[in-house]
Amino acid sequence: MDEAQLVDLGERFPSSPHRRGVARCASSQGRPVAVRTLRIEGSLVPYLRKGALRQMAAALEVLNVEVTQDEPDPDVYNRALARFDEARALFDVIGLSASGGERDIELDVGPWHALLAKALKTQYSIEVSRLEDAAVDGVHLDQRHVPALGKLVAELRERPDPHAPANRHSFLRWPRRLRG
Repeated sequence: MDEAQLVDLGERFPSSPHRRGVARCASSQGRPVAVRTLRIEGSLVPYLRKGALRQMAAALEVLNVEVTQDEPDPDVYNRALARFDEARALFDVIGLSASGGERDIELDVGPWHALLAKALKTQYSIEVSRLEDAAVDGVHLDQRHVPALGKLVAELRERPDPHAPANRHSFLRWPRRLRG
């Protein structure tokens, strides 16, 4: 899988500042529910930064194409701009670069669930590919933080995205004659 396939702009990111930090669900009957935080070890923060930078760069590439077209597609432009804005906002929290060593961070998953999932999954896939390529060549590299990164990706995958539609594909379970 190449890097272009890993960095996908198919997911939408909510960029509404009033939604940051809280999520609403049907069971709460409209009351705000605090979104759980995700603890990221200091040794894994550089992987998050690299993944988020890849997401930001991919969004910039799409924006560059869209603004140079005679008739840009508003949906594509808005998705790319939202992705860029979410990555920028994440960097406001985690910092653009390391300053005096990495520290553990606690992130509110709500505003960045899709970005975190994509960024960490991308970096995990790249690291696994790097290790596999080296093994094929007979070089055994230190796995460093790859297992911990994989656990973090799995932990994030288990958490529901508070901004994802609740029954996104529920119509697929209906009998074919009722689907229309």
